[in-house]
Amino acid sequence: ERAAALLLGTVIAPEGSGKRAELVGAKEVEWEGETYYCVEYTVRTAAWHRHNVAVYAARDNLLYTLNAQCPEREWEQNAGAFEQMAASFRLTGAREALPPTL
Repeated sequence: ERAAALLLGTVIAPEGSGKRAELVGAKEVEWEGETYYCVEYTVRTAAWHRHNVAVYAARDNLLYTLNAQCPEREWEQNAGAFEQMAASFRLTGAREALPPTL
C-alpha cells in the first residue's frame, strides 16, 4: 500500500495538479512465478470523479500495465466487470519472445 500511495501522490495526482487521489485498496498477488500489483483508487478534480482499477507487472526490465476507469457514479454497476478484468490480466508468451529492452 505504501508504494501505491506514493504512485498516487507523485504520478497520478501530484501536488499542484488540481487532482486528488484516494487509495481504495492495494494488494500483491503471485501467479505462476510472476508478481502482480493490483491497485484500486479514485481521482477527483473540480470537473470529474473517476474510479480506477490498475494492475502492474514487470518482466525483463519492462513494465506491463492494465488500467481501467469509469465515472464514480457508474462504479457500482461496473465494479464486477472491472474486478474480473483486473483478475484476468496475465503476462503471456515465452520470455525469449519478448522484444529487447531499450
